[in-house]
Amino acid sequence: RAHLADQAPASKALFYGSGLGTLASLFFFKTPWAGYDVTAFAGGRLHRVLANQFFFAGVGEMLLGVGLIYRFRLFERRMGTSRFLSFTLLSTALSLSLQMIFLVMLPGFDGQTPTRMAPGPYSYIFSLFVHFFAFVPKLQKRQILGTTFSEKTFIYFLGSQLLFARGKDSVMTGVCGFLGGLLCLVDKLPFKRADLPGPLRKFGKCYLAPLFSTRSPSELAAERARQQQEQPSRLGLAAQGLEGQGLRRV
Repeated sequence: RAHLADQAPASKALFYGSGLGTLASLFFFKTPWAGYDVTAFAGGRLHRVLANQFFFAGVGEMLLGVGLIYRFRLFERRMGTSRFLSFTLLSTALSLSLQMIFLVMLPGFDGQTPTRMAPGPYSYIFSLFVHFFAFVPKLQKRQILGTTFSEKTFIYFLGSQLLFARGKDSVMTGVCGFLGGLLCLVDKLPFKRADLPGPLRKFGKCYLAPLFSTRSPSELAAERARQQQEQPSRLGLAAQGLEGQGLRRV
């Protein structure tokens, strides 16, 4: 399990799928992803709602989003792929439920234009911001003009750029994602202890994980150490071979 988590296959799948899918939709389709309103839930177009959870509407948002997805792969390595997927799937489902409630309660701010949710994996990204805020410590703090900054500040800056990328639409989508992630961490709710069923874990491990399999950092370090240990012995064997050839010539 630790070996699979080190490879972060779920994070890699979304990283490549969201990035390449967004570029393909922008360059090969006339109508880019434009989000969805309350009619998507009421009109039986849930497939469009689900598709909008993966692809961004522009290149700028895509670059911000995939950068955060890549950074947040550390949570999959910490939690394990099974628990990580359980958290992200549950938080996304809760986020979609909150989105439906908001769209029904707030159909339009100006009474004419319907409220829309921004396309892209906002639920995934901003639910993981809950983990980032709660469980990632500030290791390096610096004071600049009386304000404290840390290595986490840049990630918060990227998140804020993505949050406000499409105005109120992206703000509402990001807030729903954050609330969905927050609900998954409440001790009194059953979501925190949820995990994927055994058959799904087995299917993912056997068929999906190999598609994004790479060598983990621990494996690379172990191989380098083994090569360093084997190098002197190889040099010794080579030297003995040269000495043997010299003796035979004499």
